[in-house]
Amino acid sequence: MVLFMHLIPLIIGPTCSGKTDFIIRLANHRSIEVISVDSVNCYKHLDIGSAKPSLAIRKSIAHHLIDIVQPWESYSVGNFLKDIDPIIKQILDRGNLPVAVGGSMLYAHALIHGIHEYPTIPGGIINQVKGDLERLGSHVIWDRLFICDPETAGKIHKNDKQRVERFYSLCLSENKTLKEIRTRRYQSSFQFKTYALANLSREMLYKKINDRFDKMIEHGLVEEVRNIVKINDLEKKALHSIGYLQINQHLKGLISLNQAINEAKKESRHLAKRQLTWIRGWNNISFLKSGKEFLM
Repeated sequence: MVLFMHLIPLIIGPTCSGKTDFIIRLANHRSIEVISVDSVNCYKHLDIGSAKPSLAIRKSIAHHLIDIVQPWESYSVGNFLKDIDPIIKQILDRGNLPVAVGGSMLYAHALIHGIHEYPTIPGGIINQVKGDLERLGSHVIWDRLFICDPETAGKIHKNDKQRVERFYSLCLSENKTLKEIRTRRYQSSFQFKTYALANLSREMLYKKINDRFDKMIEHGLVEEVRNIVKINDLEKKALHSIGYLQINQHLKGLISLNQAINEAKKESRHLAKRQLTWIRGWNNISFLKSGKEFLM
């Protein structure tokens, strides 16, 4: 059995890589509590499409940072970093092992390296840039970012919509480059040891992704999105997540259900590919082929 005297285990992997199954096996060997490293599981009501661990699993194994904000509320990587330290301390005080688990690579990266804190962007600028991004595409917004901050633009792929939108909004708001905008760095007070579940072939991973989305549809994803729309609109960041975005487009009559399903599967496969790219470039990471190595 690996001993974690000072390091908190961080388990990452692409979507559908078996992270929840691994945690169930680990819980049979250790007294653990799970901290979700997921940018969608934190939202209430987003259950089926976010592939949250079931209520039964969460009752048998304590989970944290799941269902903590409403879909129309904002929750950022900065919020995540500020929330996780007291949770880890409480788990350790109970004599349990905190295990951070998830596939949101930006959150996982922040646990290891910290983040810079940035000024709040006015809502008007956020809406303006988001509208331009939807109308013109990320390549056009990237070009604008390159004009005001070529150094930052050079580090971001033109298809990385989230970061292109975020950093151009900051430049527009502050009229400064990202290097000039950065304030203090915020980092967890704990140290982490990173493990990766990335043992499936790409063909098998893609098949699992496609099959899982079919099951999401069978289990009521369309109705879940319809119910959330009744509570609030789907224009918030949380509900631009893969699956929710495409099903909402279908409910608006923009695309057929079949098109929505195929598009969501495609975007999920692209997400997995990006996650694997992150993992391959990660320093000081241990790969878990079956998970047994972790339990020895």
